[in-house]
Amino acid sequence: MGEPLHVEVTGEGRPIVLLHGWGMHAGVFQDLSEQLAPRHRMLAVDLPGHGESEVFDQFNDLAKLTAHIIEQLLPLVQTGFTLLGWSLGGLLAQAMAIRYPQYINKLVLLCSSPLFQRRDDWPHAVEADVLRSFAAELQRDYRGTLARFLALQFLGSENQKETLRRARTLLFARPQPDPATLEQGLQLLNHTDLRQQLSQIQCPVLVLNAEHDTLVPPGAGRYLAEHVANGRAVIIKGAGHAPFLSHRQILTNFLERFLDEY
Repeated sequence: MGEPLHVEVTGEGRPIVLLHGWGMHAGVFQDLSEQLAPRHRMLAVDLPGHGESEVFDQFNDLAKLTAHIIEQLLPLVQTGFTLLGWSLGGLLAQAMAIRYPQYINKLVLLCSSPLFQRRDDWPHAVEADVLRSFAAELQRDYRGTLARFLALQFLGSENQKETLRRARTLLFARPQPDPATLEQGLQLLNHTDLRQQLSQIQCPVLVLNAEHDTLVPPGAGRYLAEHVANGRAVIIKGAGHAPFLSHRQILTNFLERFLDEY
């Protein structure tokens, strides 16, 4: 691996930290970072065990993982920052905003949820078998499994084929994630439930969900916005699970308005 926590820094201005989703790396935010860099200092993080970041053996321990990320970030940001988390990265971003409110000025949750596994009292998620199947398949066929995972994420997007092609190009351009980290990440998705802690998030929160997201239905975003202290929910029409690839300009417009208001 490389650095303890590899962070790609571009642009100048108010800092925005980007956390990617399961099995990905900071490179998936390349286009979004380039668009926002003229006005913002973009810090795209390779989560531990992904991209160029070293493995963190306790990736499935939410408290220790978020502490590790914050510890590595603070020398780079120092002052308060906006935190944007996509999918699994959004779950980590919620936990960081709960545990370290003194560092986070604003929170953007993109296609994320406080609970990723469907339960009797939580319909806004996929069935547990969907996530468990990835864990079993990873050992047999890493590239094929992630390719299928990508296809599921972009199902229903208006630009599905083009978006999927772009995502595959970005994903496989860098080292594959650590297999043990991927399994631990799935454990986080399977077992973490932050619903009862959302009221502790006091900073302004923009919750962005996608109309055709098959992994995180828009209902999860509405719940998030209603249960934090200062949240608003937006649904991006025609988008699948990765609107920063398929609907980048629309997403950027929402982000810029939110950032300018606070």
